[in-house]
Amino acid sequence: LMLAKQLLTTNQYVLIDRRDFIAQSTRLASPDAKDIRPTYFQAARALRADVILRGSLQSLSTGKQEVRQGGQEVDLSDVSLRIALEALNAFDGTVIAVSDGVAKNSFRQTQAVKTVLGEEDTLQLMEKAIASALPAVQAAVVSQLTKDKSQPVIALSVKTSSDPALVEID
Repeated sequence: LMLAKQLLTTNQYVLIDRRDFIAQSTRLASPDAKDIRPTYFQAARALRADVILRGSLQSLSTGKQEVRQGGQEVDLSDVSLRIALEALNAFDGTVIAVSDGVAKNSFRQTQAVKTVLGEEDTLQLMEKAIASALPAVQAAVVSQLTKDKSQPVIALSVKTSSDPALVEID
């Protein structure tokens, strides 16, 4: 949802929730069609999507440095979150762009003050990481869509006495 939130800040994109689409199409399937679940590529093609976006959390890690100086003990804790974004061509599955984003935050822990990383802190790190990875993916997607729109479009009409006709195009 955080990726969708950042993409929807501009009105350039129409987003499709693949889980919702697949759930609806599975519900509409006949009772005889058991265990038939369309893949996200099939869902994207059915909805004529241009690009498939995938995001994943790569790591959430902490580091700690202990400093003892002048009778004082201080712990410096670092939290790092890394995400990866991938844009795939919805037609053939080729990778258009891959980008990763990293967000870091440091906490100073003393004898008197202890900080515990909360859910809101983690979500803010995730938003920062997505914001750092998204521009590279957006630029690659715009470039690919521009390239695709510049390709010539060919309309093919075949009339035959055979029904159904088998046509092979090389």
